[in-house]
Amino acid sequence: MRKRLGEAFSALFGPSRNGQFVALLKQLSLLALECAAHFRKTKAQDAAGTVAFEHRADRIVGEIHELLDNSFIMRFDIPDAMRLVDDLDDVIDGMRKVALHVEAYDIYLREMRPEAMELMQLAGDMLLEVDVLIDMLKEPKLVLTRVRVIADRID
Repeated sequence: MRKRLGEAFSALFGPSRNGQFVALLKQLSLLALECAAHFRKTKAQDAAGTVAFEHRADRIVGEIHELLDNSFIMRFDIPDAMRLVDDLDDVIDGMRKVALHVEAYDIYLREMRPEAMELMQLAGDMLLEVDVLIDMLKEPKLVLTRVRVIADRID
């Protein structure tokens, strides 16, 4: 019965795109983690490398927006999903902006202060927690208490 109902919905509204969304979101999350690691390793002094990460992220974000724009029913609230995608993109865009500022003010910013390095580490740790939340989206049912614990750690 459940299978027939699923087939009927697919016939009316098209196949589910939940899996595609989660896979693309995971790609974006992993790219954000990779960018943050590179950002810390280079102490924000590789603007070209950081810009390359940002361009890769923009391509994934474009795919996700196209997917969500063409989806009728999803397991996830589409505006919330877009907001999460845009927020992850904003994190990568922020690293690009910082790297470009560091490059522009290289004379003054050749050596990063310990507080800046600590902030970069904290941002990377927060992205790890976001990645854990994204992994939870693959599960058949989200456990709200687990989500809240991780969200509290991020906050």
